[in-house]
Amino acid sequence: MRKFSIKLLLLFSATLLALGGFALSACSESSHKTDNSAHEHQFGSWTVVTEAKCEEAGSRYHVCSVCGYREDDVIPYLGHNYDRGEVTVEATCSTPGKRVRKCTRCQKEKEETIEKLNHNWDEGVIVEPSTCIKAGTLRLTCSVCKTTEDRELFLAPHDLQEDSARRQEATCEEDGKRVLVCSVPGCTYEQTETIRASGHIWTQAAGDTEPTCTDPGKHNRECSVCGTKDETTVPALGHDLPAEYTIDKLPSFTEAGSKSYHCRRCEEHVDPVEIPMLQENVPVTFRFEVLRNNGNKIVDSNIVITVFDKGAEVAKSDASTLVNGVFTVPLDPGTAASPKTYTAKVTGLPRGYSAKEEYTVSPADPNCSIWLTAAPLQGTPSRTERYTEGSVMYDFTLPAKDNNTGKDITLSELLKTKKAVVLNFFYTTCSPCQREFPYLMQAYTKYKDSIAVIAIDETRIDSMVAVTQFAIEYGLVFPVAFSTSFGIQSAFGFTDVPQTVVIDGEGVVSVIHSGTSTFDDFDKLFAPYASDSYWKNPEKKTTAAISAAQPLPLPLRKRETY
Repeated sequence: MRKFSIKLLLLFSATLLALGGFALSACSESSHKTDNSAHEHQFGSWTVVTEAKCEEAGSRYHVCSVCGYREDDVIPYLGHNYDRGEVTVEATCSTPGKRVRKCTRCQKEKEETIEKLNHNWDEGVIVEPSTCIKAGTLRLTCSVCKTTEDRELFLAPHDLQEDSARRQEATCEEDGKRVLVCSVPGCTYEQTETIRASGHIWTQAAGDTEPTCTDPGKHNRECSVCGTKDETTVPALGHDLPAEYTIDKLPSFTEAGSKSYHCRRCEEHVDPVEIPMLQENVPVTFRFEVLRNNGNKIVDSNIVITVFDKGAEVAKSDASTLVNGVFTVPLDPGTAASPKTYTAKVTGLPRGYSAKEEYTVSPADPNCSIWLTAAPLQGTPSRTERYTEGSVMYDFTLPAKDNNTGKDITLSELLKTKKAVVLNFFYTTCSPCQREFPYLMQAYTKYKDSIAVIAIDETRIDSMVAVTQFAIEYGLVFPVAFSTSFGIQSAFGFTDVPQTVVIDGEGVVSVIHSGTSTFDDFDKLFAPYASDSYWKNPEKKTTAAISAAQPLPLPLRKRETY
């Protein structure tokens, strides 16, 4: 207590000294004015009077070198700097410990409490196992102090077993149920589960009738489980009509003709239309159209259609009268006693195309379809050759083995057995090419009986080894051709790949498709050429499906005919 009083006295004295110094400073500052003006003190370094200690403040002063004014200051006490200390009593799981720490400056000691330790529990031992109605007990033991502690376990799951006496079986249409009860003595828990209806398992039953174009059919079925019977009405199919009319009767000078759509399924004549009777000396509009084998019109201003009457020219198309591949001209039908018959010839066809030498047409049937045919050009194309859609290609041979013959691939040879040839231009490190090859393989597998596929690499960045490895890696089963000198890619003017070209059955560039393709893209490209109706030209159509006892139909005509 006495020591603490001395400390307070010293602190109070130092405070008074500081306040006195402030007063002195104020007094001195006011008393050292010269010419009614004050000056800035120029203090020197501090002089320590009393050193600061852990619990006691020190003191110091400095003096103005101009006026001799002295300013005093208090040095705050330092506070103790305790070391880490020494444990005097070890802490345990149940009791705290003690530690003594000593100040490194004044050697003062203080005692601290060490918190007690946590128990180090083991995995425990089940004293009483749990059931589904009573929790069990787990006893834990501390590995340090051997103290034990009991904890409650979770309830055990129910031991469910089906009560077969309460089971209700499901039927085809109604749900059933089963009841599960707990087998543990004293437990009354039970659980009901739904047994879903199985649904009917239908099998075909007698009495089916097939639908026709105009009449609905019936489909009978019976469930093989419960015997339930079901009858479904199958809607009528509707007529399967072609895009063109069929002329049923040609008109004459004495009676009108007729035309209708012939259903391909039931052969019924639908939507009949009368063709007006011919009149003497009243001109009939004759219609000549130039068509490709796929039914598309040929639009080329160089084509000329010339019409003759007994060898004498009576009409001739030019750039103004041949519109979208169609030439219409009014001509004299003649008389009932002497009806006219005209012949037509076509000239100026695009390179590689050909047509019959002449076509015969009469006023009774004034619509003339001039079907063009083509074949791959022979010889060597020039370096400036450029192909576009509609161009007839030069025949070519590639150093890629045909899967069937084992020989180098030639376009004209492929077209002897295929309806179309597809060229796919690529190079091995082209990412879009790599993405589309699986789809091209899928489409080729679907259409390979009708369509040939050749992959062509004409780039200068690949080697034969790289192309061969690429074909193996992607599992390509169609031929792959590699060279930097084919000239086919340059003939199309391609600078980017992938590019896909479809060459039809006559060697004509039918489609040029740029960019990456999906399976749907390839499927839409290939499907028309694999169709049985691919050849629109009557001279190329097969008649194998027509019975020998069935007469051949009259010529087909477009809807706009007559």
